Amino acid sequence: MAEQERARRTRNRLVVAAAEVFDSIGYERATMARISAAAGVTKGALYFHFATKDELARAVQSRACEGSVRVLSGLDRPGVPALQVLMDLTHALARLVRHDRVVRAGVLLSRERESADAALDCYAVWLGCVQALLVRAEAERALRPGVCRDAVTALVVSMICGAEFFALRDLPDVKAPPAGPDAVALEPLGPDRVGPEPLGPEPLGPDPALCADPDRDRADGAFEWLARIWGLVLPALVETGAGRTLDASGRASGPSAG
Repeated sequence: MAEQERARRTRNRLVVAAAEVFDSIGYERATMARISAAAGVTKGALYFHFATKDELARAVQSRACEGSVRVLSGLDRPGVPALQVLMDLTHALARLVRHDRVVRAGVLLSRERESADAALDCYAVWLGCVQALLVRAEAERALRPGVCRDAVTALVVSMICGAEFFALRDLPDVKAPPAGPDAVALEPLGPDRVGPEPLGPEPLGPDPALCADPDRDRADGAFEWLARIWGLVLPALVETGAGRTLDASGRASGPSAG
């Protein structure tokens, strides 16, 4: 039993280390030697668990998709309208990509590597969630007559990809600094990159409080633009006045909502 637990911890350490290396330098530049060094394990231990870099990448992608589904499934609470869940979903995904390096690496690998397995493609997983919620919104008669579900799907996915753009490029989020001589430049809000320090003794992945904390992100202005875009979009999607019961701020998309 102790050996099984030790093997599980080592495998987890390797997946997290691989995600950090992929996130930092990409799949092509990543090497097994660099990943084993980042994990603080020998090459022999690495190859015992993962024979190739492809196997490691697939493990990272699987973990990223599982993490996405786990967070998003917590948003779909009984009695919550599908459109509300959809808005919360965009905020939750924005925070995942911003704070969770495993998910961020999984997204990057979905772009850099071709795979016939949709279960390993973060984009495919997210797209499926969006499509399912819009089908439900139609069934709830929440959408205006004549609204094209495919067009709304494309718009929502574009919003999610926009959040990924800012998170992956270490740019400040879209919140203009004040104009004038007293203006202060915003500090980049992007994630830290891989440093030379080895991983901790038990890298179990990102702190959930960092991955899904709407209060933390609102405090530094992160993804405020998502709420503003939803404020512009909702009147075109729902009947006049119907959107007043919906909250575009993302407040309901954190752990406290569960």
